[in-house]
Amino acid sequence: MIEQLKQQGLLKLQEPGFLSFWEKCEDSSKRKFLTFSDVPTDQHENLLWRAWLWQQMINSEATRKLVYHSCKRDPLFYMASHCWTLDPRQQEAIIPFIPWDFQTVLVRLIWYNVTQSRLRKNRYRRWDIGIDKSRDMGITWTVLLTLDWFWRFDKNRSFRCISWKQEYVDSTDDDDALFQKLDFNEERLPSIIAVRGDQHDHIHGRPKMKIMNVAKRNAIVGEASGANAGRGGRNTAAFRDEEAFAENGMAITKSLNQTTRCQVRVSTPNGVGNSFHMAKVQEKIDWLTFHWSLHPDKSQGLYTIKNRRVKILDRKWHDANPRYKFVRASTYADPGTPYEFLRSPWFDGEVAAADSIYDIQQEIQISYLGTGAPWFRADKMQEIRVKNEKAPLHTGEIGDFLPLDARDEKQVFVDRDNRVDKCKLWFPMTVGGQVPQMTTYTMGIDIGTGNGGTSDSTISIGDDTTKEKVFEYRSNGITPEEFARLCIAVYKWFTVYEYGAPFMAWDAGGHGGPFGTIITTSEDPVDCFYWTNWDERKHRKSNRPGVPTNAQIKKQIFTDYRQALFNGKFRTPSTETYEQAYQFVHNTAGVPTHTKAEATEDNAEKGDQHGDVLTSEVILWVAMRERSEPLPVERPVPTGSMKARWAEQDRRQGAKEKRWYD
Repeated sequence: MIEQLKQQGLLKLQEPGFLSFWEKCEDSSKRKFLTFSDVPTDQHENLLWRAWLWQQMINSEATRKLVYHSCKRDPLFYMASHCWTLDPRQQEAIIPFIPWDFQTVLVRLIWYNVTQSRLRKNRYRRWDIGIDKSRDMGITWTVLLTLDWFWRFDKNRSFRCISWKQEYVDSTDDDDALFQKLDFNEERLPSIIAVRGDQHDHIHGRPKMKIMNVAKRNAIVGEASGANAGRGGRNTAAFRDEEAFAENGMAITKSLNQTTRCQVRVSTPNGVGNSFHMAKVQEKIDWLTFHWSLHPDKSQGLYTIKNRRVKILDRKWHDANPRYKFVRASTYADPGTPYEFLRSPWFDGEVAAADSIYDIQQEIQISYLGTGAPWFRADKMQEIRVKNEKAPLHTGEIGDFLPLDARDEKQVFVDRDNRVDKCKLWFPMTVGGQVPQMTTYTMGIDIGTGNGGTSDSTISIGDDTTKEKVFEYRSNGITPEEFARLCIAVYKWFTVYEYGAPFMAWDAGGHGGPFGTIITTSEDPVDCFYWTNWDERKHRKSNRPGVPTNAQIKKQIFTDYRQALFNGKFRTPSTETYEQAYQFVHNTAGVPTHTKAEATEDNAEKGDQHGDVLTSEVILWVAMRERSEPLPVERPVPTGSMKARWAEQDRRQGAKEKRWYD
């Protein structure tokens, strides 16, 4: 199961020693103790086995010791042989807790990380675990029972359980509260394992928001996700339930980082920019994704729908149900996820019964983009992508295509980005490296830091006649100043003498200042975009070139671009654009924001420094829509020609009369 999760990209480990650790535990002293493999996993057989085991413990002191030490040694054996869960939907609401395969992986990982976090040699690193999940996967029960195992059999340990409301932690009126789940299980354990049985009062170690194991000096403390949550005391581990919904998630993370080295962070998605989503995109902790397709009951009849083609994965179920009607519709999962096209009869029924798509995205499909109000509708973007996406005709380095007459012969652009496909062309190259000559071009530019991070400096060029993108360049290893000189060279390359010069626009914020200075002070004139504000009273034109960056303008230009894209007024063949479009969401002010821009801790990488290819296209469309008549360009006189000689002679003599060749 572990290998399956790793291959599907649902299990990302920071510590490879986890696997060898568990194998050693399983191989050692197998016959001295009962193990999880000795327990029947069928529910009916498990109940019969439990009844037999209890009878043996009643009759034999040796059996009681064997069972106790087996439970102490193996948390999975403890759960499968003695723990219970509550499911009011079933005919028998109280059912044995028998871990599914994916739950066993979680138990093993929590056991390993908590154990390792306590070692002195590991105190300089964190052992946090992140878990995003579909609803009704039993993850909360699994985490609680694992912490309960430490609390029951270990010594001098303290654990903290945090949920976004206090009544979700400890409430006598709610069986779904975290501590009520632990009380429910405690009441049904045999006396050799139970700590307090059904005595839920402070005398027996059960005050409000706290569960004590007085004999072994262990405690599980509950807390709501307030601004000061996680600050008091030191903890062996902390369990954060539904972290994505906590209002003070970032503050709690900082507090817990000082009080514990192991946080178990569990939640369904709730958009982007919160502490839970940041933990996932930063990829600094162990991460598990528990999609409904891992559940053996919900995945019965599993199949995929891709490009309206059906691929059956559970052949046995469909052979028994040959008349099942496949649903050829969106699954509402985030694009690019391993489960993007997965469906099953259970899932089809959930979609049909759902009140809204939002419920499917949040509760079932682990969709961060869907729960975060995506800026571009995924279904509409997919429709446009199928129609317009094209592979470039040419890819490579900019030096492979840029003709010498567009730059100084000795000019070399310093670029530390090692990608070999930074430059993409969607037009055929002519003799001499000329671009198609029967049109004019517009350039949209987004400027990155050039420090080799996730921020790209990007050029997008569109054909003014067809309103289609024809050129793309991106690099994260070129400085803004060097990038400005490169843009001037590309500007010369796309100059069409019979029709006019290109029109250049760029993001005026951040590095746009020094970039614009180099562009406007260039020896060769560049036709630049100036932002114009229209109102009822007067027409105002900015005295600074480029597109200003503020929330109102950003929202306006992204809205115009989205409308042009959806209406077919602008077309893009770029794969990068479509991939980045899925990652733009509305922030709290209704402004389009890239998901990683909200999550990064690097101030240089915040704001508009992500989704750079799409941002350059947004600027391209603004300039393309607003450009006036192209700036005329005179064709240079060939060196050594008769006209060049006469012009040189006139320059020297200062002649004022016109020659016959004019």
